[in-house]
Amino acid sequence: MRFCWLYLVSLLMGSLLVFGQTSDPSTKGSSGVLVRSITTAAVPNTPSTEEAVLRAQLAEIRANDERLLDTVHWSLGVAVTIAILLIGYGWYVNSRVYERERDAMTVTLQSSIRKQLTQAVRRMNKKHVELGSGLRSDVESLAKATKKHVEHRLEHIDQEFGGVGFKLASLEKHRWEEKNVGGNVLSASIEMFQHAIRSTGDFEIGASLDSILACLKAGNVPSGHNRYQFELLWENVPDKHKSHPVKAEMDNAPRFAQI
Repeated sequence: MRFCWLYLVSLLMGSLLVFGQTSDPSTKGSSGVLVRSITTAAVPNTPSTEEAVLRAQLAEIRANDERLLDTVHWSLGVAVTIAILLIGYGWYVNSRVYERERDAMTVTLQSSIRKQLTQAVRRMNKKHVELGSGLRSDVESLAKATKKHVEHRLEHIDQEFGGVGFKLASLEKHRWEEKNVGGNVLSASIEMFQHAIRSTGDFEIGASLDSILACLKAGNVPSGHNRYQFELLWENVPDKHKSHPVKAEMDNAPRFAQI
């Protein structure tokens, strides 16, 4: 809008200059002289006078044309100058506006990038914590499951070894029974009891307790080691076998053999 007003002012100035040139009193005077000369010269209608009048009119027309051309040239020059100044000023203002907008866009873009980077770092840290927590939980769960599986396998292997030991002790017991060595039969029965506890088999525990009871009722006197071993094993006997009479029989057995 400011440029339009400046352009209108420049056109108005050019129009005023043209009007000033065309309204010059000297021009009017010349025209008046020309009119008077024409009117006065019209009386003596001679060829020389008519030629002079025409020459004077032509000279006056040429002078007016030159003045009009000068006015037009000056007006065009002023208009072109003002246009160039306006174009330069517009270019300067646009360049300054462009620089300000560019700086503002740079600041905005940097702020947006910094904000996005901060959010991305936070998301990565959160994801890292979640992954670390999940990995830690998975590792702990895997370790617990592995430990449980290993303990179960070890328990199963221990039970299998207990069953094998029970069978071997049973064979040794029968061997000493054939030789009629009562003390060794009682020791083998207690060893059967030990392997039966290890195997956690109800049949093996009951069979070993019955074998110990039979040895005690047969008059075999347990040694101090036999009693100590039996007491330790009895603490691990399942509740369903606690009512077996072998415990009372062992407690009532004599401490020393009769001579």
